[in-house]
Amino acid sequence: NLFPIESAYWWKGKIEENKEILMILKTKQVNFEQIETYIKEHSGYEVPEVVGVKVEKVNLPYLNWIDEVVE
Repeated sequence: NLFPIESAYWWKGKIEENKEILMILKTKQVNFEQIETYIKEHSGYEVPEVVGVKVEKVNLPYLNWIDEVVE
């Protein structure tokens, strides 16, 4: 999922404001490190935001779909 956003953040002693794209990726936990490495190498940011969210509950049909389509 891609969402255009306006960001404000503290960077190197001052507040920066930029238009960015927030990307939400859905995958299996086992893929996190590989995805993190790819984003760090290709994002263009010195410190890209890469956050893993542990899901406590998910509907079974969606979980089954993820299991089918994600390696």
